Amino acid sequence: MAETQAKAVKNKDILLLQEVSAIQAEIASIEKRREWEKGRLYKITQNITATPSYGNGAMGMDDAYAQLEDVVIRHGMQIKRYKRMIVKAENILNRISSQQMRTMVRRLYLDGASGATVRAELGMSRWTFENARAAIEDAENMDAVKWHDRYVEDKK
Repeated sequence: MAETQAKAVKNKDILLLQEVSAIQAEIASIEKRREWEKGRLYKITQNITATPSYGNGAMGMDDAYAQLEDVVIRHGMQIKRYKRMIVKAENILNRISSQQMRTMVRRLYLDGASGATVRAELGMSRWTFENARAAIEDAENMDAVKWHDRYVEDKK
């Protein structure tokens, strides 16, 4: 059984595109937490709110509102970060002249689709796909790749 080794990707633009997906996942997680905290607020009764606090922490509604506020603040910060990253990602993608290669890069590195899926969607042979992917990943950035309709060449 042959072992597969992770290939080092030199293209800095790919790392930025992949970071967008990570931010999307983080935002989804924060949104779930936000909904959970909102649901918790609705379930807290007046009896819990009226219970005196023993110890250092707030209890009942005060505690729930404080936790929800923290989640809302984190969510807002991540949304702003996500918007900035999306603008950068779109700028990277818009610099790719070939529509097919732009789609390949978007699907592979932004959407996280598998190579086999992207290759099938674009009707590329395995050889063409692997050569294009290698040229993209080995380039310093997307500007260092010479784009054609169905393949890429390194501009070196």
